This record gives sequence, structure tokens and C-alpha cells, in this order.
Amino acid sequence: TLGAGSPDWISIDSSGNLSGTPGTEDIGSVSVTVHAVDNFGGSTSGEMILEVQNVNDAPLVSTIADISLEENNESNGSELMLDLSEFVTDADIEFGDVVSYEVGSVDGDGEFVLDGENLTLSSWMSINSSSGMLSGVPLQDNVDSYDLKLRVTDSSGQEALSNAFSVTVTNVDDAPIALFIADQDATQGSLFSFDLTEYFTDPDTVVGDTLTLSVADGEGNPTEGLSIKYDVDHICGR
Repeated sequence: TLGAGSPDWISIDSSGNLSGTPGTEDIGSVSVTVHAVDNFGGSTSGEMILEVQNVNDAPLVSTIADISLEENNESNGSELMLDLSEFVTDADIEFGDVVSYEVGSVDGDGEFVLDGENLTLSSWMSINSSSGMLSGVPLQDNVDSYDLKLRVTDSSGQEALSNAFSVTVTNVDDAPIALFIADQDATQGSLFSFDLTEYFTDPDTVVGDTLTLSVADGEGNPTEGLSIKYDVDHICGR
């Protein structure tokens, strides 16, 4: 029989064979005491130290949900800060194992899009390989949806992959931009025409936004005799 204090995972049969399967939590030294009794009541005991060695386990990655954030503009401070280490567990960390993090774009089949042998990632995003922090500041040009996967590798080279997840950057309406317009001269009785296209821009035209121009005086009142030709964005009048 086994003495008090012997680990729960080990057992002994009537032939004296010790057996059992230790888990990660059992790694280390443990004392095992065995009692032997004969048919006449004689007994003896023996003690040994059993050393359970660690065997490296691959990291595990839990499900990463899709996320959405707004583009960064003057009205907000939107930025991506996703700590991917929260989705990773490694039973061997306490024994000195170290995990490194990589994130890459994936195609419609969930396969990494490679540049040679390297993972690819949109330039506005970056991953800290040590901490697992995925970060970036998305601007107007980055409005889109990005399909990604996380790959983690431990010190022994064992890898684990996450599910494919998306980071979606949504558009935030930006006000149109007007450049300085110098004073203009018009001649009575002659057609006045002035091209406005180079003075007004809208950052959101890439997502379908359109500009509507109108003519007003300094107090915002409509100006008689002047109109906008929208097909060419000219002020015209006599």
C-alpha cells in the first residue's frame, strides 16, 4: 500500500507495480512511501523520491471575436488597442517558457497571405511580439475590413493558431475643407465665371460622400444674379 502523503495520481497493485500519469500541476519532486505486509503480519516500509519532469505543451488560443472601431479624425481619438495575450494560455510559462506573437492577414479560406515566408499586415497596424498588443491608428484611407489570424510560438517552437477574426474600421464624416479664396472682380454686363473645384475638397468622397455648393453673401444670404453650375462647380452670373 501507499503511505499517507503519496500523490493522488499514483497507485500500486497487489504485485507491487506503481503506475500513474502525472499532469502539469504534478511537475516537481514528490515523496512516495510504500508499506509491505506479509501473511504473518510482518511489515516494512520504503520511501523514494519521484521526480516528475516537465514536457512542453503547445500554447492554447481561445476564440477571438470580431471588433469594429471608427476612423481617427479631429472629433475623436479612436485607436486600436487589442491585447491578444488575453486569449492565449501556456501551461509552461511557470517553467520558463516564453510565447511570441504574430498577426497576419488571411484570405477568404482563412490562409495566411504571405510575402515570401513572412506574414503580411496592413501598414497602420502593428503587433508587439512580446506582449501581444495589436495596435494602430486608423485614418480615412484605412476605412475597410481586415481579416486576420493570430499565431503564437513558444520557446520550443510549438505553434498555435487562432480563428480568423476581423477588424473593421468604419467611416466618420469629416467636414469639407475650404482653401483661401482671393477676392474676384466682375464686369457689369459680362458673364462672370469662376472655377471652385480647386478650393473645396471632401475627405469622404472615397466612401461616396458628395459636396453641395451654394453662393451667399457675407451674412449667409443668397446672392442674386449668381448661381452654381454643379456639373463643373463654377460660379456664374451677370
